Amino acid sequence: MNDDALNRFNETGNSIHLFYLDDESRVYLLRLAPHALVAHSKTKNKYFYRALKVLDVLSPVDPLLFPCEGFRPLEWKGDSCYVDSGVVALFAIPNEFVQSAILDAKLKVESPGRGRHVCPGFSGSTEQAGALDLENRRRVQYELRRITASLRGSGPFVQDCADLRRSLVNCPHTERYHDPGEKDASEYLAYMLSMFPATAVSVVEVTDTRTGRRTLNMSASIIWDTYASTLNRVPENTVSRKLLVHEQDGERRRLVAAPYIVLNLHRMDPHTMKFIPKSIIPTQHINLPDGQRFTLSAVVVWLDSHYTAYLRCQNSWYYNDDTSGKGVELVGGYFDILHKTRSRPGICKNGTMYFYAETRGVAELYNL
Repeated sequence: MNDDALNRFNETGNSIHLFYLDDESRVYLLRLAPHALVAHSKTKNKYFYRALKVLDVLSPVDPLLFPCEGFRPLEWKGDSCYVDSGVVALFAIPNEFVQSAILDAKLKVESPGRGRHVCPGFSGSTEQAGALDLENRRRVQYELRRITASLRGSGPFVQDCADLRRSLVNCPHTERYHDPGEKDASEYLAYMLSMFPATAVSVVEVTDTRTGRRTLNMSASIIWDTYASTLNRVPENTVSRKLLVHEQDGERRRLVAAPYIVLNLHRMDPHTMKFIPKSIIPTQHINLPDGQRFTLSAVVVWLDSHYTAYLRCQNSWYYNDDTSGKGVELVGGYFDILHKTRSRPGICKNGTMYFYAETRGVAELYNL
């Protein structure tokens, strides 16, 4: 048993020490943690929260009942890595929210006052713009369905994102996503999600730090942004759950509830325009205040101006580089993807988007 790491965790409660435990120590803590949660559930003292940290970091993840062999990811075409990595991360593994809010969403004409005319084409009147917007968004949805079926091996093979790009011609954006060229993966994902109103359903509590007044934003995006300036203030190796609270300009914003979480780390320093390789260890699980529990399902990483992606399937992690010609490669377990190797970037220093799918609540898991 690795007594040094175990003792340091017991003394400090810092999650970083859990990553240095040997297998015997991990099993030991995982046996004790559920009992500690029950014993201290009323007082919510430090032992309760330390037990929660143990379960967040070390507890095994429920396997997905989905065949992991036969993934067919998109191939690189004209600087398409920002598209391909996000598509693999979000759509490769079946997920109830993604299915209902994007792939099977019943799109309709949206009021221009809601800013939903993302794809108006070149229509003149408001009525024409609304109808064309709906038609063009349905084309994008159709292409995403085709790509998803191809990724999962359940439909005709889609080699690259060329058709998806063509469907975006009438969905104008300053970045011209319908054309080749280097783009930001998170901005592209936000642009795509803006076409599907059902993805703007997260709940964010906004507190005025001067008056204490609290309000709820009931239509926030599933993408939770953390910027380089915030990242610089975060202690080294802070787990991702702590990044779900922002304090800036007299406001405290806290994510309260969501059907899905994309934790987006803007690692580019806005002043120097240099990448910030700060180590942020993402826990396997995130628990929100209402008892929701989320599990890390995919990570988009960036290295040398190129995006790639990791995804979890059947408790194993796979890696996809759209330029490798190798498809999706089996890597191993969670601890195998944390740090950089000769052939792959790690998720701690190179991760830019961390995808968390909803699983279960802590109370349900441990009968609290």
